[in-house]
This record gives sequence, C-alpha cells and structure tokens, in this order.
Amino acid sequence: MMSRWQIATVLFMFITGCSGISIAPVPANPLLQPGQLLLNPVSVGNLTPDKIYNFKAFGQRYVGSLAPSPACSVTTQRLVYETTGVNGEPASASAVLLLPFGDEPQCQQPLDIVSYSRGTYTKKNRIMSDTNDDNAKRLIAFFAASGAAVVSSDYLGFGYSDYPYSPYIHSKTEASAGLDAIKAAKAAILQQGRPVSNKLFIHGHSQGAHASLALQQRIQGDSALMTEFDLIGASSSSPPAALQAMGEEMLAYENPSQLGHVILTNMIASYQRIYGGMYEQPSEIWLPPHDQKIQGLFPGQLNLNQLLSDKVIPFKGPENQLENIALTFQKHYRDKVVNGDLSDPYLLNFQRHANENDFILNGFEPSVPTLVCAGSKDTFIPYVEVTKPLVDKWGDNPYVKFIDVDPLVEPLAQKVWDGRGFGILFRFFDIKTYDDLKTLGYHWLFVNQLCMAQSVAWYQQHR
Repeated sequence: MMSRWQIATVLFMFITGCSGISIAPVPANPLLQPGQLLLNPVSVGNLTPDKIYNFKAFGQRYVGSLAPSPACSVTTQRLVYETTGVNGEPASASAVLLLPFGDEPQCQQPLDIVSYSRGTYTKKNRIMSDTNDDNAKRLIAFFAASGAAVVSSDYLGFGYSDYPYSPYIHSKTEASAGLDAIKAAKAAILQQGRPVSNKLFIHGHSQGAHASLALQQRIQGDSALMTEFDLIGASSSSPPAALQAMGEEMLAYENPSQLGHVILTNMIASYQRIYGGMYEQPSEIWLPPHDQKIQGLFPGQLNLNQLLSDKVIPFKGPENQLENIALTFQKHYRDKVVNGDLSDPYLLNFQRHANENDFILNGFEPSVPTLVCAGSKDTFIPYVEVTKPLVDKWGDNPYVKFIDVDPLVEPLAQKVWDGRGFGILFRFFDIKTYDDLKTLGYHWLFVNQLCMAQSVAWYQQHR
C-alpha cells in the first residue's frame, strides 16, 4: 500500500507530468528576431473528436462535465523558436501548437490564438508537445477541439531550450517566452496556409497564472503589440500575485503551504542565477546535505516525485510539512523570513527582487476583460495571503471579474470519487477516503479544471 505522501506526489506527477523523452537543445540564432521559428513545425500526432471525447482525468471525462463537446480534430505540433534571456541575450525555447481541423464551420474559420502558461515542472525534458501530457490533452479538450489554435511555451530552460536554467516566477522572461511563442505560433499557422483572426486570449494556472499576468502586462503596455494582436481577454487561475507575503507563508510555523519548502527553494535558487546576491554559500539557507544539490535541480533530471522520494529535498509527507521545512532550511534563515526581518542583506535582496515581480506592488491594472479564478480553500498557492490581495486590489476595476470555484469543488470531487473504479488513480493507488482525494487534488486537479472551464466561458463571451 502506498503511503499518503506517496499518493500526494503521484497525484502531482499525474497532473504536472513526467517524461522520459530524450531531448537535445536547439541553439539560438542571434541573426533571428525573437518570435521567429528556429525549425519548421514538427507534427507529433492527430486526434479525432471521438478520441477527444473520451479524454479522462482520474476516471471522469472532461467532455460532458466541464469541457464543451469536441467539433474538430486536432493536430499537435512542436515549435522551437527564438526568444531572449534575462538580460535580453539570444535564447531558444520550445512550445506546443494545437491546431483544429475538420469539416465543421468552427474548424475552418480564421484561427483565434489562445496562449496557455503551465504550472511548475522540475524535469528539464518535460514538454507540452508530449502526446501523453495531460495538460496538453486538457487544452485540446477545452479549447482546440472547439476551433481555437492553442500555444503553450515550455519556458526558458525546459525542453529544446538552450538556456542554462529556468527563470522561475520572473515576470520579464515569463512574458518574453510567452509573447515569442505566440509570434512563432502565428508564423507557423500562416506558413501552413491557415488564416488567423489576430484575436488573442491568455490563460494560465498556478506558476502559469503569474506568467499569464506578466504576458498580459507586457502586451497591454505596448501599443504596437495591442495593434498587432487583438487582446480580447485574459484569465488567471490561482495566481501567486502577492510575492511579498509568499515566503512567509511557505515557511510559516503554523499551517505552512503545501510543498512550500520546494517552491521557495526553486524561487531562491532561480533568483540567485537571475540577480545574484541571494547567498554567498547555499549552506547559509539550506541544511546539509541538501544545500550542495539545490542549484542543479530547477530544472534538472528529476521530476518532483524523484526529488522527494529520493530525499534530494526532505519530504515526510504533506501532513508533516513543518518537519519538511525544518529539515530543509536553516532555522535562522527561516526565522528571519517568517518574522519579516530584513536585517540580513541577502534576504533583503531576495525580498526586493520578489517585490519587482509582485503584481500587488507593480501597479499593473487590466484594461481588457480579465478573469481571476481561484479556490478560496487553496493551501498550495495560499489564497488568503497570496491571491486574494489581487482580488481586493482590482475590486473596482470594471474589466475584472473574480470567481471562487470552491463551491464547485465538492460536487466534482464527489463525481471523481464515485467513479474511482474506472480511474487510473484508483486502479493503481490506494486512496482510502474522499477527504484524502479532495485535499490532495484541490489545487492541481479540481481548481485547475474548474477554472479552465470558467476560462473557456470567459473566452467565448468576449471573442
């Protein structure tokens, strides 16, 4: 029988993906402009409406419960494109492009482009164009099979990118990687003789919600881009918006966020490479022997399950998060984070750069229809401290709508629980109680899907 923590990490793996694909990075070409294709699009598979109709997540079809009925077949293509690094230097990145086709009118119309930004991965060769990727299947079922072209970047440092690391929770490169993927997708569509409508819709979940907000801010702030693309709307699902409070919640002595020690470790290690000045030696922040392994993990050769089960990062289960933190971080560093003590110049540097990427502090205000969707009981991206401040800040903005999907989690979780005999999760893994399922799947499974359904409705309303 699997333990509770093994079930939790397996659930995370199923939703965020794990891949054994061998990938060779494609070098950037400094003679090209950002957004130009480095390689011709590569088709990796086609799906017919009947196959899309039968897509399942843990025993439940998307179609008929959350996703619209598929009208189009969808081809999956891999893109590799030129983009820029943290200092504007040439870099490459990869993405998936999902193209609808078929005889129905909505499958032949000029294509809107939907840009999707995914949540946190840790394994470098995890790519959205993997035909087994559950995130890609979800995008097919919710958007592409109804007639929209969908593009989703793997981000810098992942997949076919030649960048030496992945800037994490870094607005500038999240925006540039996303924008250049959109430009590459448009070029690929036109290259294949398909018309585009120039309508653009943006969506992201979790880390991807931070990325989608950064992309929206980038486009809104450039009149040329607003002319080039008709930005009809945007949505963000469980956005980590208030980064000023995020560190304190990740390491809190009471009710710390789920896997917060992993998320904060990723963020600190990334900021060290982006900005420098987070520490002189890793041992100033992390306990041995983990301190010497941190810098090569994000991304690296290990998925999250391997990071935790191989004890590269301590993990005694989600119910023992206080112990997980205590085994990972130096107590003096944790105390300063939790108490907001910025007398440490390294911690001051971290907070200063986190604030630069904080959507509560950076003055961004949507000027197109914008949906903020979340579950008010989310403890992975702590709703009250990290997401709700954005809801409050934009409360009087006429372009913004907020939806709390928490009331919808219970019936969806119950449906998945009732159908557990048919789901891969319940076929192979021993989840004993409904409460286990609801708790472990809240952020990654239920809120993710429910907010994507709300995002589809928002897109259809404003297209």
